[in-house]
Amino acid sequence: MNLDKRNAERRDAKWFVRSEKLIVRGISLLAAVLVLAQLALHFPAARQLLSRTEHWEGTRYVTE
Repeated sequence: MNLDKRNAERRDAKWFVRSEKLIVRGISLLAAVLVLAQLALHFPAARQLLSRTEHWEGTRYVTE
């Protein structure tokens, strides 16, 4: 019985480590996507694809 409990604890610990790695990878991926999206908003062509708000505003964005 003690051996079964130890095996269950090891299995649970392995599951926790795997799930924690997946969560960290997911957060890292979302942070990278957020940074890329923010950088893309600096370019008018990408801004038109990412945001429709500018089309509804009174003054259009003009590059110099």
